[in-house]
Amino acid sequence: MVLSSFGILCRWAGVRGTIPQSIVVISVFASIVSARRGQRIIALLISLLGLRMVGEFIHGSLYGNEFWDDEYDSVAQAWGKDRKSSDGADYGSLK
Repeated sequence: MVLSSFGILCRWAGVRGTIPQSIVVISVFASIVSARRGQRIIALLISLLGLRMVGEFIHGSLYGNEFWDDEYDSVAQAWGKDRKSSDGADYGSLK
């Protein structure tokens, strides 16, 4: 269970494949191993958040706002590509 949650967290920190997962796993593992015994959880969280922020910056620089399917549309009150309102109108093409 620990390895599967470690893999899920590393995939999350990779930001849609912007940072290769091998780089994420190696850097997070290195930060855990190099941290003191009482500080390993904090080192894990800081390294995951740091990699996520770098990945978000790189992804935003490369693609802009083009491939973000997880944005909330307040008009249709839906997430991502599921943009249909309660009256059946399709708001998916709005930018």
